[in-house]
Amino acid sequence: MTALILIVEDDKHTLTLFQTLLGRSGYRTATATTVHEALQRIRLERPAIILLDLGLPGASGLDLLQTIRVDPQQTTIKFIVISAYSDLMKKAQQVGADAYLYKPINPTHLMDLLHDMLAG
Repeated sequence: MTALILIVEDDKHTLTLFQTLLGRSGYRTATATTVHEALQRIRLERPAIILLDLGLPGASGLDLLQTIRVDPQQTTIKFIVISAYSDLMKKAQQVGADAYLYKPINPTHLMDLLHDMLAG
């Protein structure tokens, strides 16, 4: 079975872009548009990788990252933080992001990063 990638993004166009890009490459995806929804998906579906936007409504992507990083049952999840906010990238790295990409992303770079992360 192909590893599940959870896309946490509130912008519908960006979400659709990521779903299409990953789907065409054979990846299974799930989506969430808020931290609350993402937490539910994580607990139910156990994704291998989370593509995480930092600018979410309500709680931020950093809040989600911090919550998951202290949960001993979720230690294997890898996070790729994707954001237009360069000032938040250092904080995301300190909190435990495995990788980060600046918006707008380079699709080839994203796909290479996903492949490398899933390969181990």
